[in-house]
Amino acid sequence: MQCLYIDMKERNYLLESEQELLKIVENCKEKPKLLIHVCCGPCSIFPLRFLSNFFKISVLFYNPNIYPHNEFEKRYNTLLEYINILKNENINIEVIKGEYNHKEYMKDLLPLKDEKEGGKRCFLCYKKRLRETFVLASKNNFDYVCTVMTSSRQKSSKIINQIAEKISSEFKDIKYFYSDFKKHGWSEEGYKKARDLGLYLQEYCGCEFSINNK
Repeated sequence: MQCLYIDMKERNYLLESEQELLKIVENCKEKPKLLIHVCCGPCSIFPLRFLSNFFKISVLFYNPNIYPHNEFEKRYNTLLEYINILKNENINIEVIKGEYNHKEYMKDLLPLKDEKEGGKRCFLCYKKRLRETFVLASKNNFDYVCTVMTSSRQKSSKIINQIAEKISSEFKDIKYFYSDFKKHGWSEEGYKKARDLGLYLQEYCGCEFSINNK
């Protein structure tokens, strides 16, 4: 059975993101406001530094899927470490910490607990976190939404972008910024930089159903 989020036409999401950045450079007198969903510090290394050239960035750390709670806090604190490094370079980024409503969040995922990692359970998890990002962006007059999840070597950029595109159709006041942060070795570059900075590198995606696979 073909996955709901995969179509037959191959899209170049990196090219689409580059074209959007050109429009911003040519047409915007001020940097537009971007709310970017962040899953962890290492995945943020390249995207935050790069996108800060074009956007006024706020970060949403909304990841109630992460288990246990001390792992959630460890990843959040790692993100703050990196944000402070950027601040010392005069790159100022606001960080919004989402609620850790783990039990409530996992109710929808529990029926899919036996799915293989990278399957339907993960797609639903992406959808829930991206939707929350759009809701918050809409309430606070952001111009764009993006996610650093396309940095992850374990996640499909195509599926993440397709899920976000579908959600964006419900939010006419916000544009989704397509991305593929794995291209050009950016993902490897980010993880190397994280190691060089001594940032915490997690060993599993965060979900309690994948914790035994680390």
